Amino acid sequence: MQPVFGRQILIVEDDSKDLNKVRIHLERNGFSVIPAETGHKALDIISRTLPDLALIDIDLPDMTGFDVCRNLRRYADIPTIFITQDGHEDTKVMALEEYVEDYLVKPFSMRELVARMNRLLRRYAGPAEESHAEIIVDDYLRINFTRHWVEVRKGNDPLNPYVRYPLTPTESRIMHVLIRNAGHVMTNESLLARVWTGMEEAYPEGLRVHVRRLRMKVEPNPSRPTYVVTERGLGYRFAAPIRGQVLAHVTA
Repeated sequence: MQPVFGRQILIVEDDSKDLNKVRIHLERNGFSVIPAETGHKALDIISRTLPDLALIDIDLPDMTGFDVCRNLRRYADIPTIFITQDGHEDTKVMALEEYVEDYLVKPFSMRELVARMNRLLRRYAGPAEESHAEIIVDDYLRINFTRHWVEVRKGNDPLNPYVRYPLTPTESRIMHVLIRNAGHVMTNESLLARVWTGMEEAYPEGLRVHVRRLRMKVEPNPSRPTYVVTERGLGYRFAAPIRGQVLAHVTA
């Protein structure tokens, strides 16, 4: 398989030697790297742009990697790998069950790290690149996942101005997962697992309420949705093709 080039990777690591070692290797392999030495810096970066993948150390000076992951999930569905010295089985099992897609114990092979990253990036690849802040769906709809708003054009005239509506964190996460998987059905169970952060109760009726409110903002006719479509008995699907994206890359 060919490697996945050009993706933006967030590295959250307080050990400068380890951070630089990983950074240099990833850049040589065609990745764009955003370093963060603390959890707070990582969350600030995530509030302004959404990386394609995050590498996070569990032991950080200001918070744990688990805290970073919990906050990251409030923004979007970003694949994450823990890179840590903690090789305890209980920690690894908890991390894989509740927080991350993969787990590597230091010291690890750089080749293995890149292979695991490429596997995750291919799995999570979709028509909307998460390192792009603004998604241009069509002449009617635009979405910004870092600032959490949608813009819709009123009426069919392309000269009409856009009207902007803010998205709640839950609405933004729902839209992010649906657009990442545009054209594919996302089951209710999958949406509940990916969207809810663990700080609020996840239940199907709550999902329906959020989807209904989301449609009020994005659909030309909410009673006959053309973007967020219900697949009866299964879940929801983002039915429109994605026209393009506006880059919003962040530098250290």
